[in-house]
Amino acid sequence: MELPMTMFDPDELLALAHLDLNKERYDQALARLKVLMSAQEVPIAAYSMLGRVYAILGLHERAKEALETYLRLRPDVVPEHFHLGMLYRDSGEGEQAMEIWAAVLAKARVFA
Repeated sequence: MELPMTMFDPDELLALAHLDLNKERYDQALARLKVLMSAQEVPIAAYSMLGRVYAILGLHERAKEALETYLRLRPDVVPEHFHLGMLYRDSGEGEQAMEIWAAVLAKARVFA
């Protein structure tokens, strides 16, 4: 029996989407994340996870948009910057990828 997603709280949906992603059930993860995107208050981590799912599905523009939204809210997170750079590189925008990675490396040197 499939339960309606509306019965879950946002944190529960996010946790279930994370589980789906880890088990490579990308269709289920995407469905849960899309429900979260329509919530009044979207959990910030949902943007990162949505970017990962879109990247896996080959939807690079959507993945970039989701990761860029996440990074506007959490600008100091390194893994998402790296993944965003990879998306730009895979989309043939190597110069943009290098700019993203250079900025991350510059920040890392400040903290070293």
